Amino acid sequence: MQHWTRFALCVAIGAAGCGGSSDGSDANNAVYGVELPTTESLYPEKVGNSWTYLVTPLAVELPSYKVVTIEALETAGGMGASAARPAFRHRTCKSAPSVEACKMPPSATNRIDLTIGWLGMTDKVLGNYREQAFKKATDVLTEEDWWEPYRLKIDMSPAHTVAGAKWVDSYKEFKHATGGAITSTTQNEEWEVVAVDQTVTITPPGGAPKTYPNCIQVRHSNNSGSMDKTFWYARGIGKVKETGAQTEELIDYIVQP
Repeated sequence: MQHWTRFALCVAIGAAGCGGSSDGSDANNAVYGVELPTTESLYPEKVGNSWTYLVTPLAVELPSYKVVTIEALETAGGMGASAARPAFRHRTCKSAPSVEACKMPPSATNRIDLTIGWLGMTDKVLGNYREQAFKKATDVLTEEDWWEPYRLKIDMSPAHTVAGAKWVDSYKEFKHATGGAITSTTQNEEWEVVAVDQTVTITPPGGAPKTYPNCIQVRHSNNSGSMDKTFWYARGIGKVKETGAQTEELIDYIVQP
């Protein structure tokens, strides 16, 4: 596997974003940066990459589409301790009646949900730093959340990519509804690698089956017991399936070499 490193563009977006905080408050003086994607990456981070999912709710609702697109490399910004760190900005379109709906702005006739998130690397761990949520069918900001030091997306370290591995990810979660007070809670997520070298087959609507080999299956639950999700990640591609409150299945993607 190619070495993980701080991206060269850190120089362009500020040296402060390429390391721990100047006051030493970052845990273990960890090195923060972004990944150079490889064929072994479980979540290839590169501007222009995108993933399209078919979303099937557990309740009696119609399936919808979700499109995640990496739009830019920049500092995370916002109010939290991660503001100066380099991060990839992700645009996530949800609740779309079609894939094409995510290519158009939200409106009264295009009732999609949008979130904007900033993710970056800590050694071999990809974490969520900050996220903005918008009122459905509009671009009106309703809430901004951030996590310190981060909320785990996927851990690609050797110790946490073998079957049977278990660990706890602890972080502080901040929520700020527009016009409201900032609240915070401490979260402890229990993670487990269920299996490795899995093969996942997905059949898109009206299309031929798609097979994703070399997947790692992981699950996590939070300290309140309100969230229990399972994910399958394919090396060189990213997340191909998720189960929990709903099922997400990868039906198309763009991952650049």
